[in-house]
Amino acid sequence: MAKLDATQNMIRTEPELYAQFAGGLPGGVDNPLGSRALYLYRGGRDTYYRIHGTMDPSSIGKATSAGCIRLFNQDIMDLFDETGNGTRVTVRSQADSLRYEGPLIETPEGYVIPAREQAQATAAAATSATQEPLVESAVPAR
Repeated sequence: MAKLDATQNMIRTEPELYAQFAGGLPGGVDNPLGSRALYLYRGGRDTYYRIHGTMDPSSIGKATSAGCIRLFNQDIMDLFDETGNGTRVTVRSQADSLRYEGPLIETPEGYVIPAREQAQATAAAATSATQEPLVESAVPAR
């Protein structure tokens, strides 16, 4: 596995966290880019965007990165194994996401989700609070 290098932007914006990785670090649970990283190129030039794992799973789905797409380590390992060099990647713009997902909101936990998902979750919670439980007991009757 090739070394995964911290980008200059990561080092510049958070030197206390990333300066130690300037020379590279093998992929794995101690690597800020997680177990694997797909480096995205355009026209043969590095865009400095990555699809990668993370050593902090709670950061997935939050608007906290420098433009990278974070996945669970097991998911990036699968994607890495299934993706060949030169595979075309389409990264949606904010306008694309709005067109496909509708308005986005940031949850109190910092996650960015489609507003309709929060509405659906709220409706489901209200419905389940008024319904009888589907299972009263998991112990078989004798």
